[in-house]
Amino acid sequence: MKKIVGTIAAIALAASSAFAGANFGMGFNRGFFTPFAYDGDAKASIATSWGAAPRIGASFSAASEDVGVVADVKFDEGKVAVNDNAYIWVKPASWLKVQIGQSFDDTLRGNACFGTWDWLRPGNILGEDLTFVRICENPLGGAYLPLQGAIVMLDPIEGLHIAAGLRTGYGSDKWESLAKKIQVQAGYTIADVMQIKAQYIGKGDDKAVINAAVSLKAVENMTLDAGVFIDTTEKAPVTVSLFWGMPFDAVSVNANAKVDIAENTTSVAAGVGLGVDLGNGLSCGADVRYSQTFVKDVDSDPAIAFGAWLDKGIANGTLGVAVQGAMKTGIQTFNASDFTIAVPVRVQCFF
Repeated sequence: MKKIVGTIAAIALAASSAFAGANFGMGFNRGFFTPFAYDGDAKASIATSWGAAPRIGASFSAASEDVGVVADVKFDEGKVAVNDNAYIWVKPASWLKVQIGQSFDDTLRGNACFGTWDWLRPGNILGEDLTFVRICENPLGGAYLPLQGAIVMLDPIEGLHIAAGLRTGYGSDKWESLAKKIQVQAGYTIADVMQIKAQYIGKGDDKAVINAAVSLKAVENMTLDAGVFIDTTEKAPVTVSLFWGMPFDAVSVNANAKVDIAENTTSVAAGVGLGVDLGNGLSCGADVRYSQTFVKDVDSDPAIAFGAWLDKGIANGTLGVAVQGAMKTGIQTFNASDFTIAVPVRVQCFF
């Protein structure tokens, strides 16, 4: 009897310890109702910033000091599906972490998101992974899919991060193939001065893209990132990208830009935005986006998008309304035309 009681107590203790590290939350949720838009036809819609359905999500995780699991679920379009993350992780040593399943490594990621990136995104907008691409499944195709395979991360000394992503998929793959699509990156941070980083992104053949970036941190609260992408494919374009952001008391100013330079073609995209904290949970802002492709001996028209919005903080979220317009480019699900306008209402909540 004592042995049975002791066994039950041990199981109960182990279970309580396990559940003590378990977490559940509704995570990030965002939905738009656009009662009026015009892109050649008068329309209405529901959506989120990047897709045609509001994002309703949930997140599960459980962890001890050196092992854990993470799983994200979404309920978009009334269907249940895995969202980005579904992986197990382990830390064999304090400086080594391995993630197995589908996941990202955002440690060195170079984002440049502001303004209408968080509203209905126009077709010519710049944002995530602008200066330095995270480890993921499609680093050269939008960087929005989690890597299916294993990510190995090392932090051997303070300030140094090294990571490699192996895209095995769900199953097995030959090392000959894996080596051609491997993604390896490293970054070193000098506290309060700068972060320098570089990576090799295999394209799946014998070619690769080299991505290098620097983030200056010497000025308090200022963000200044510069990145370059060099494709080893013959006659491939070279891409240079920039992001700058700075708060001035209640006002924040952001700007980003990207230039693709090829033999007979140059593409330019840029944006600038302003945000103002009005106090009492109110904020407002506006931004403008521009893009144009210049082809030798060919005339081209620029694409321009703009937006202005007002936001109100509510318990666990925000409620806002915006007016967005675009010329020669679309706005989310509204088609590109000579002129497009949309008046979205946005609800966000976090639990």
